[in-house]
Amino acid sequence: MNIQTQPMNLGLGEGPLWHALRKSWCWFDILDQSLYELEHKRFCITNPTKHDLPFIGTAMAVVDASSVLIATDKAIVLYDLDTRDVRILCSLSLPKNMRTNEGGMGPDGRFWFSSMEKIPSGLNGSVFSINHKLEIEEHITGIGIPNTMVWNLEAKKFYLSDSYQEKTYTFEYLHNNLLLETKETYLDMTERAGTPDGGALDVNGNLWVALWGGHKVACFSPNGELMNEIPLPVPQPSSCCFGGPEGKHLLITSARESMSEDAVEEYPQSGSTFLVEVDVAGIEVPNFKLDAHYVS
Repeated sequence: MNIQTQPMNLGLGEGPLWHALRKSWCWFDILDQSLYELEHKRFCITNPTKHDLPFIGTAMAVVDASSVLIATDKAIVLYDLDTRDVRILCSLSLPKNMRTNEGGMGPDGRFWFSSMEKIPSGLNGSVFSINHKLEIEEHITGIGIPNTMVWNLEAKKFYLSDSYQEKTYTFEYLHNNLLLETKETYLDMTERAGTPDGGALDVNGNLWVALWGGHKVACFSPNGELMNEIPLPVPQPSSCCFGGPEGKHLLITSARESMSEDAVEEYPQSGSTFLVEVDVAGIEVPNFKLDAHYVS
């Protein structure tokens, strides 16, 4: 398996995104309040473009050829990757000890995002969605570190990891409604190496998930059976997403957060970003469509 490495020193690489309209990859360093973009064809050839952000950005969605929607600790914003202009679309009233975390586009056209404590102490996070009219709805409460947040190809099942509890859950998703009473444990990693973090689904219904502390991205079948592994030279892979010209590349972020000097010396590629071509395509993620009033 050929693993391409983009050497970086990310404190907390997160929120990877394939921007199909730009044929580029985007991702965050949450701790550094920065966003990176790199053309697919230039991966490992040149350094990514760095965008210094005036907020803590954690998750994003494609809006158009130049813009992305970003969930931040203060607001949902529209960010222009060309001009670097920031437009606040909707303020968030999160307590000072909270920030946003994972996010993803739902099959209903809503952008789903989560909140968590900056220093997690319990099940105090939530999962929200925002629609094209910028109306926010809270769906799930009582979760520690919400991650993954993806839907299967039939748009009938929602996957949600709680890295705090080291588990991944599934919920039935019918008629654009999340059925909380259908919650089931899909992965229980409490007795296994690695904590489920960010992930992505392929067209066969398999979940590819970064295992924080597990040195790998693992692929699990719809029934939770281990199907494949991508071993990595870092202990803290943090998230992954599908993309590339045929949707068969997996971008993987990692982190140096909480690592000792000795650990960084042992794993010097920690905080780098990796690109792997696999033999299956990921589920295509829709763009976020804002009302024309907000785009102009």
